[in-house]
Amino acid sequence: MALDQLLFIDLIHSGNHSRISKAITEIEKTPVIVKQVAEEQRSKATNARLNHEFNILNLLNINGVIKPLEFRRTGPNSAIIFPYSSAIRLRQWIAQEKPSFNQRLQVAIKTAAIIGQIHEAKIIHKQISPDNLLIEPSTLQIWVIDFSLSSQLKREHPSSQAPLHSKQDLRYIAPEQTGRINRVVDYRSDYYALGATLYELFTEKPPF
Repeated sequence: MALDQLLFIDLIHSGNHSRISKAITEIEKTPVIVKQVAEEQRSKATNARLNHEFNILNLLNINGVIKPLEFRRTGPNSAIIFPYSSAIRLRQWIAQEKPSFNQRLQVAIKTAAIIGQIHEAKIIHKQISPDNLLIEPSTLQIWVIDFSLSSQLKREHPSSQAPLHSKQDLRYIAPEQTGRINRVVDYRSDYYALGATLYELFTEKPPF
């Protein structure tokens, strides 16, 4: 499916680094979600990062990680095509739904379980936050999204790490991810981010 075979009908999210849209396939008339690099950020490096995310997602068979349908490139524009979902970001759900304590607790337990399964597959996510968790309000199904900076390494030493990426939210990343302390980046870094995210889930404000 080429990108010009999609009818884009709604912009879901437009950030500094990515653009996420709802589209319909031209032939099958099937709704899909399309993730693209933001136009002003398109380059060989950002397209490669999107392709990396697609490859990581295909390694994961977890109920809580959305499996992509395909990766497409048309000229300088690349995209990951996902099955359509009406789920919303966790941050939006907290603000709009004002969930009960029990609902928040269910979400916390489910999220921790999914991250544990991601780690069992030897993937470090590196960007756990309320913006990278989706929730289906009617069922409380959770999905972890945005694996663009994820790594298959069991551990990363500061000397081998990429520099702190502008996509990473300092409110949620572990200190070792900044490169300012001599500590390895491993699964514990995701749990630091999970702790900061769960703090916000229950208090409705970030810890820092």
